[in-house]
Amino acid sequence: VLQSQLSESKNNESALKKQLQATKLEIDKLKRETRNPYNQSAQVASLEREIRKKSNELNILGEKLKKTVQNASDLESKLDKAAREKKAMTIEVNKYKTDMQSLEANVERLQDELRKIEAKHRQEMNAMENNLRNETVAKDGEIQSL
Repeated sequence: VLQSQLSESKNNESALKKQLQATKLEIDKLKRETRNPYNQSAQVASLEREIRKKSNELNILGEKLKKTVQNASDLESKLDKAAREKKAMTIEVNKYKTDMQSLEANVERLQDELRKIEAKHRQEMNAMENNLRNETVAKDGEIQSL
């Protein structure tokens, strides 16, 4: 959005500059005509009024151009700021992704350790049950023999 506004603003600036140049050329033409000795004084007065009118238009165009240039500058600043913020956010997202991958790797490692501990615990429990069974059978054998 900012990019399109900036483009539009630059187009406006270009159009205003062309209009400004055309008005300047028209003023110069009118000034030359007023210097022409063959023009009558009424014509000269009319041309001078036209020059003043065009000068006012020129001043208005100059102000519009200033505003347009300022708007373009403001838009460029906003665009730069948005680009910097996007870059900072991208860096932060990448940091979070890296942290997440690290955490996932740690979870996987801990789950592997837990499975090993559970397997070892089952083996120990089975060994204890077998020993208990064997002892019980042996005690039963002793009791039977008595």
